[in-house]
Amino acid sequence: MLETLRLYGRQRLNESVDETQLRRKHLVWHQTLAARAEGDLLTICQKEWNSRLPRELPNLRDVMQCALGVNLEDREIGLRIATSLFPYWLFPGLFREARYRSHSSLSAENAKPVFVR
Repeated sequence: MLETLRLYGRQRLNESVDETQLRRKHLVWHQTLAARAEGDLLTICQKEWNSRLPRELPNLRDVMQCALGVNLEDREIGLRIATSLFPYWLFPGLFREARYRSHSSLSAENAKPVFVR
C-alpha cells in the first residue's frame, strides 16, 4: 500500500510545474528530521526515534538517492542527512549502508570537496 502511495506521489510530482521547488522542500524537510534525530538519538528520546526512524527509512533512502543526481548543494544536503543518521546506522547494524550513502554523496559525478560539520 505504501509503495502505491509513493508511486502516486511521484507521478503527481512529475506532473507538477514546481517539481524542483517541491523536491528541494522535501529534501530540506528530511534534513531537518535527520538533524532532530541526531540530537535526540543519544538522549532519553532514543526509544521514540528508534521506533520512528525505521518507518521513515524508505523515505530517507529515497531522498538521499534523489539528492545524488541533482546539484552540489543537494548532494551536500544528502550527505548531511547520511551523517546526521550516523548514531542510528550503528544501532540496527546498518553501518554498511551508512558507508555506502556517505561514499555515494562524496563520489557523485562532478562532486567537489564537501565540508560538512
